[in-house]
Amino acid sequence: MTLPGNKGDFTNTYWTTAILVSTFSFWPNNWIAAAGAKSPDALRKSASLLPSFYLLSMFPMIIVGFLCIIGLKGETVPMDQAGLILAMKYVPWPIAGLLGAGTRAF
Repeated sequence: MTLPGNKGDFTNTYWTTAILVSTFSFWPNNWIAAAGAKSPDALRKSASLLPSFYLLSMFPMIIVGFLCIIGLKGETVPMDQAGLILAMKYVPWPIAGLLGAGTRAF
């Protein structure tokens, strides 16, 4: 058995689709927050704060994902390691090491 992407079968189209699908997959959490609201005020608060939190937290990840797809286009590198490879090319080594440690811990 091998991990997904080990054979190089994950193309740029796959990663673009995966980024877009994961972007819109967090919206069901709004339904959970709305259904579990204890009062109308709590419902209003969650309806206004949750989408802004999701957009603010997902927006940098979306940008980094697309930058990795664009930055490594035409190269033969494992696309599941694109962010770390770009970091090792363009970022000082301590920051790239923290990125790798954070990715490993996740």
